[in-house]
Amino acid sequence: MVLALATLALVVTAVVQHTDAVDAIKETSRLVTAAERAATARQRISSGELVLKFGDKLSDARYQKLTAEIQSHDGKYPLLSRAEGGRGGKFRDIEIEQYISMFEDLGYLVQDNLIVASPLASGDTRSGLEQIGRLRRDGRRRSGTTGVSGETY
Repeated sequence: MVLALATLALVVTAVVQHTDAVDAIKETSRLVTAAERAATARQRISSGELVLKFGDKLSDARYQKLTAEIQSHDGKYPLLSRAEGGRGGKFRDIEIEQYISMFEDLGYLVQDNLIVASPLASGDTRSGLEQIGRLRRDGRRRSGTTGVSGETY
């Protein structure tokens, strides 16, 4: 009888411990999920802030004319001045290079998942980046200069 009661007590203790362990696992899982959501939210906020900083740089007075020219014309419009080997645009090579390098830097940050891509998800931004990339490649090939990241065009 004493052995049966001791066995019953051990079984009840094991069931209670199992229930406690299951509850602890559920709570740990809930906490991990909450921590992951918080980290994702922090990353999105940081990404948004960094994109806004890039936007501020692009809104700088020295890029206003270049930005207006790009936004007002199609991809065939010349930006690079004849003096720089272009087709009659208004801008020097260094101005275009510095402007485009900001988009490159932003692209590298997105590619390396250091910036969450969702703040850049509009189709207009992508097509604008593609257009700028084409302009850069075309202009660099003609002039034979080296880009920010070391490529020779």
